[in-house]
Amino acid sequence: MIIVYIGFKREDIYCSKFLRIYTSFLSLYDIAMKRGYDALGSRFKKTLINDSHAAGSIDIELIKGMIALDDEMMNRFYEGVPQVLSMRDHELYPLVRKYAQDSPKNTVKSIVGMYQARIDDEAEMILGGSDKEILERGTDWCADVARLGVTLFMCADLPSRLVYLCDTDKDNWGHCINEVYFDDAWHLVDIVNGYILASAKAIYYDKELIKDLPEDYRGYFKAMAVSIYDPLDKDNNYAVSGFNDYYREILKI
Repeated sequence: MIIVYIGFKREDIYCSKFLRIYTSFLSLYDIAMKRGYDALGSRFKKTLINDSHAAGSIDIELIKGMIALDDEMMNRFYEGVPQVLSMRDHELYPLVRKYAQDSPKNTVKSIVGMYQARIDDEAEMILGGSDKEILERGTDWCADVARLGVTLFMCADLPSRLVYLCDTDKDNWGHCINEVYFDDAWHLVDIVNGYILASAKAIYYDKELIKDLPEDYRGYFKAMAVSIYDPLDKDNNYAVSGFNDYYREILKI
């Protein structure tokens, strides 16, 4: 029997008892089917496979590492209090500390406002790059902004991760935002649009929490997937790319 390790603790997938090995294998198989390009369903898979970010870049690795949120995964992603990692060595740390406020929520609002003021609708049509390059570019490309967002919030001592959203009833209809831990709970934060919402878990079980959002935006929450970004990983590839033909076609540029 081949056991595939996909990122969870070794004790979750290894056991001397055949039955536990077998059931663990089945569980991992199910997870693998909800991971990466398959995480947001078959209709959005083509969009993800044709993503314009550079091959081997951290942005592609984050897509490959995303795991769909469902009943099983809720227990894995929403148990306990997340660890606060030190970001003192990151080049954006001094800048972010200037936006600290009197409460975590107000700090989140301050960081969102800081970036929104930098968004440039005429920004050069490029993707990827380092967090600092994205900040300086002022792009509104959601996946780049959400990756940067993880760094900004973590520099403010707020655990953060990426959440990919998808309307499974439409072609090419996805979005990427942040989830940030503050006030003893996770909250979805959309830097580009300025929304601070309940957690993905809360919305997964109660769509009434987003009833006041625009209809098209509510559609994004039909499928959700989480991906973890470590801004201090020295192996991160921050290659820059332009739009490929597939994206030029769907964006009509």
